[in-house]
Parts: sequence; C-alpha cells; structure tokens
Amino acid sequence: MTMATAPLRPMTTSSEEAGAPGAPHLTSVVDVGPDDGRLAHRATLGSTRGAPAPRSRLEAENELVGFVCDLLQAPDSAVGTLSGGLDESASAILRAARDARPHVRRPSLVLPQSAHPAWFTAAAAVGVRVFVAPVSLDGSVQVGPMTELIRDDTVLVIASAPSYTHGRVDPVAWIAAASAAHAVPLHVDASRGGWVLAYADLAGRVRLPWDFSVPGVSSITLDVGPDRGTDADVSMVVHRDPADRRALHAASLAPRGPLESGVAWSAPSRAVSGLTETVREVGHLRLARLALDALDATAALADGLLDVRGVSLAARPDATTLVLRTDATCDAFVLADALHHRGWTAQPFFPDQGPAMLRLPVTAAMLPLVPQCLAAIEDAVDEARARGRAQVDPTLERLLEQLDTRDVSEYAAELLLDAAAVLDESDVDQPERRQATNLLLRAAAPEIRELLLTYQRDRLSRPVRKGSPILTFAPEVDPGEE
Repeated sequence: MTMATAPLRPMTTSSEEAGAPGAPHLTSVVDVGPDDGRLAHRATLGSTRGAPAPRSRLEAENELVGFVCDLLQAPDSAVGTLSGGLDESASAILRAARDARPHVRRPSLVLPQSAHPAWFTAAAAVGVRVFVAPVSLDGSVQVGPMTELIRDDTVLVIASAPSYTHGRVDPVAWIAAASAAHAVPLHVDASRGGWVLAYADLAGRVRLPWDFSVPGVSSITLDVGPDRGTDADVSMVVHRDPADRRALHAASLAPRGPLESGVAWSAPSRAVSGLTETVREVGHLRLARLALDALDATAALADGLLDVRGVSLAARPDATTLVLRTDATCDAFVLADALHHRGWTAQPFFPDQGPAMLRLPVTAAMLPLVPQCLAAIEDAVDEARARGRAQVDPTLERLLEQLDTRDVSEYAAELLLDAAAVLDESDVDQPERRQATNLLLRAAAPEIRELLLTYQRDRLSRPVRKGSPILTFAPEVDPGEE
C-alpha cells in the first residue's frame, strides 16, 4: 500500500553533489545553445566543455541489465532488454514466441487465472489463443490441470512470481518441468514484486524457487526497481539463451522499414540514465534492505489485519501485495473510497469468479507507518460497515437489464457511465469517490462489463486542451540603439 505523502522515489544527486569528489556523474545536458558544436558528437556532449563523454543508451542499458542478471542469479549467457512497462514486454514476448514456431497454425498460450491482465491483452493483440488454468480461492495454481492444457500448438507457458490477483508465487519448478516435457518455453512474470522476491531469495526468505536457478525457466520479466519504488514505467526482459532475445528483435522488425545501424550512438533517456545512476549509487546492499523492509511491512500489515472485522486476507502474501476480501457487512468499493479519502491507495478489481477484491501494494516507506495504516483501515472499515452493503442505483440497474449484450451502442455506454459519474460527484464528503461507477461495473454482465471498462478507460485518457497557441514576439532591439 502506498501513501500519497510518503512516496519512495529513485535517489538523485544534486548539482552541488555531482561536482564532489567520488560522486556519480549525472549525464544531463545543460546550457547548450542551438548553434553549440557540442550537439554534434558524443565526445563533446558533456555537461561542460572538456567533461567526460556520457555513456550511450546501449552502455547504460547493458549496465542496468547486468545488475539485474546478477540479482536473478542468471547464467553467464543471459541477456536482457529494457521496455516501456509490462504491456510492451508482454506483446513483444508473445509475438516472438509465436514467430519462433511458424509451423503452428493456431498458436496458444497457457497461463494461470491469476496472471496479470497484460498477458490476456497481448494475446488478443498478436492472435494467440489463451488457455487458462484455474486457481483455488487462495490463488494457488494446480499443476495438474495446468499441465493438461499444454498442447502441440502451445508456444509459451506463463507463471507468476508473484501473481497479480493474490500475490502468491506459482509453483515455478513444477510448471517448468511440465513445460520442458513438452519442449515449450516457460516465461516467469515477476513484474509485480519480483524485485523484492529476488533480494528475499538471496536472504533465504523465499519458500519456492522461481528465478533462473530453476532449470527450464527461459525468460523473466521484472520491473526495474521495487513495486511503486520508482516513478519510471520501465521493465526488463531477461533471457537465459541469447537466441531467444534474437527472436525478440527479429519479431520487432516485421514488417520491415528503414533499418538503423547497430553502431549508431544515442543518448540514454532520462528514465534509463536516472535508473542506472540509482542502482549504481544505492547498490545491492541498500536495495536489499529496502526490499526486506517492504516484506516486513507486508507481514506486519497482514498480521494486524487478522484483528480487523469485515475484511480478510484472500491469501497469505509471498511478496509485497496484500489482497483483501470483504464480508457481507462491508462493501469493497465503499471501503476503497473510504481508504482513498484517508490518503491511502487501494485498487478494487474483479476476479473471474467471486466478489470484488482490493489490492494493496506495500513499499519500504510503509514500515514505520504500519500502525497508522492499520488505524486508517480500521476507520475505513467502520465507515463502510456503517454505510451498509452498497447497491447499484435502481435506475441504472433497470437500464442495464434492457441492454442487448450482443449490441451495446457507444451512446448507451456513455449514458450509463455519465449517470454513474454524476452519482459519484454528488457526494459532497467524498467528491472523488468511484463507488457508483464500480457498482455499475459489478452489476453488469461480463461481456457488458468489459465494454463499459473500455469506454471508462477511454474517458479517463483524454487530452487537456487550452486552445491553439497565439504567438506574439517582442520586437528585437539593436544593441547599438540602447
């Protein structure tokens, strides 16, 4: 769980510290004019004339990948690539797995029901069928049913460490053995908490093996930095075999257009440069301390929640995500709004089966704030129980019943969402609540819910326009006239 007033961000060095002996050199370009020759060549792209040339994007990326490979106990042959978040990584990985077996006419993917939604979206985007293995109420994956789904047309199997819906580590070793028996690569999605798990593993605090120490794990996706520990949306795909990474690059080239030279120099982005400097400055030891603090905070919160009436843990967390269920006296959406009103973040989500649940991510910054967090949860639960079990607005419910699930117009969807938004904004005590909208989504049939969610995301991602700019320039003054 994160608190808006205490975010955990990458460590940076001020301009004064950058000039201190032994301080890391930050590769920011300052005071560069449009006609300055320093823009022409990497050797003159320092922050001042004569300063050391900054690293290229490739050099910064290789350093960052090497840091993570050491963390994941990857073999010497391992290679990795940075990408802009899990959505981008999942699409590239699935496309490469599909193209690696061109003889398969209808490629398929096998993954647990608790996997991250990005994999389902990516499969639909690249034309790969999805076979979903069920999970138990506590998020445990049954290896037998999952193994039975692996077929001759399976191009990839996904396991999670930890899972998106319950925060559990899947039995990676057993799934890897089953995948190897069918000669199908296994990818481990560790994008939501794997960074913490890796340090916990090195400290002897992980029960189930999940990284490259497990034979049969062909690749791993990892967020660069602890969960919500940086403000950069960067993830990394690490491959055991360089040939698999070459397939990933080949997939990104089709359909082919102009090809860039592999030796061209380019500056690293601010995110990549900042992350590289952060891991170099902080180092494994202090990052491990942050990871273990986050795990301690998660365990303390999990123990404290056992005494809170109205909510229960959906599963004992293996990493740094708490997943809560609410009983009949406490509505999950009302609880989420009450927590948000107190400054804490909780994300409601709809599992494939059963009532809505809440995801509460935890960071190292939470460790000294555990008592305040538990007090806020107790207060929010009391408020939710006092409000009672929330029900969708009767008018919206009648409109939902009249919708044809086979053909829902954009106008009807927008009308429903507008009406729910008006109900949410009418609460003067909590003007930012989302209870009515979430109740509408919960009451809708699954196929209508997906459509409404699509329109809802579209509504939330609209540009902020202020009109076309009007340019007015002051007349230039001849220095001789002054």
